[in-house]
Amino acid sequence: MTRKATIVVFSLVLILSLSINCAPTLAPTPTPTPEAEEEAAPPPTPPPTEQQTYTLSVSVSPSGAGSVSPSSGEYEEGTQVTLTAVPASGYTVDHWGGDASGSSTTITITMDSDKSVIAHFKAVDVIPPVISEVDISHITESNATINWVTDEPATSQVEYGTTDAYSSTTSLNEELNTSHSVTLTELQAETTYHFRIKSTDEAGNETLSSDDTFTMKTFAELITAKIDYPPTVVPGMSVVQDGKEKVLFPDEYWLDFELSNGSSQMITITRVKIVDGRGREQISFGIDPNTVDAGETRTLMYIFENEPLEDWQVKWYCLDANGVDFMVIGVCTSSD
Repeated sequence: MTRKATIVVFSLVLILSLSINCAPTLAPTPTPTPEAEEEAAPPPTPPPTEQQTYTLSVSVSPSGAGSVSPSSGEYEEGTQVTLTAVPASGYTVDHWGGDASGSSTTITITMDSDKSVIAHFKAVDVIPPVISEVDISHITESNATINWVTDEPATSQVEYGTTDAYSSTTSLNEELNTSHSVTLTELQAETTYHFRIKSTDEAGNETLSSDDTFTMKTFAELITAKIDYPPTVVPGMSVVQDGKEKVLFPDEYWLDFELSNGSSQMITITRVKIVDGRGREQISFGIDPNTVDAGETRTLMYIFENEPLEDWQVKWYCLDANGVDFMVIGVCTSSD
C-alpha cells in the first residue's frame, strides 16, 4: 500500500470514529408504574338515568256530554300537554275542573306530577220562553199597561201601533224576570191599538206573542162617581120622662160618596152637591184638598138627620188638567 492510500484510509476511520462519539445519547424511556397508569386514565362514563313519567287522567261531566283530546295517558316529566274539549250535540263547554281551571275550549298543562282533569259541559238552551197570562190594565185616555208571565226569566219589550205593522217599540228592559209589566204612554183616546210581546231568555232564545188589541177610553168615561147605599145608621138617644119617650138625639144616617179618577191626569174638585130624586139640593160644600191624582179615589162621608133615599144623586163639579169644566154624577149603588 502506498503512503497516500494509507493516509486516506486513516482519515476515513478517524471521521467515522468522531461521528459515532458525537451522536447524542438518548435517555431510556421509563416504565410507568400501576399508580401512574390509574391517574392518567379518563373518568368512567356514568350509566344513563331513567326519565320520570307521570299519569294524566281525563274525564267529562256529565257523561256523554262531550270528549277531550288527547285522552288519558303517560307523559315524561316537563311535557306540556294541550287539551281540547269537544262538546257533543246540544252541549257547550262550561269549565275545567280537577287540576285545571278556566272556561276556554283549549287549555295547556305541564306534567310535573300525576294530573286529573275534568271537562265540564252544560246543555245548550234552544227553547224560547213561553208567554202566558197576558192582561191589559189601567187603560186611560192616553196610557195602557200590558202585563204577562213567562215560564223562565226573560227580558220585556212590546211592539205596538194602530195596525199590526207595529210602528212603535218600547225600550228593552234587559232585567230577566218571569213577571212582566210595560206601560205604553202618549196614546190617543178612543183609538184601537195592536200589540205583541217580545221576550228573550238568557240563552238568546226569543219569542213573540200573537197579535192582540185594546181600545183607549175617553176622559169622560174614566171619571166615575157613586153613593154607597143603604146608609149606615148612627143610633140616637132618648129618655122616658113622665111615662113618655123624649128624644134627646135622633138617629143619624151616614152616607159615603166616591169619586174615582181613572184618567192619566190630575183633576180639581170645585164643588160637591147632593140632590134628592126631584133635583132639590140637600147640601152643597167644597172639599180640602180639592185635587184627585190620576188613579186615585176620593171618598167623602156625610151625616143626615133624615134617611136619604135611593134616588139621591151626588154631583161633582170639576176641572180637568187644562182647566176645562166638567161634571160627574154619582147615583146610589148598593154596597151590600
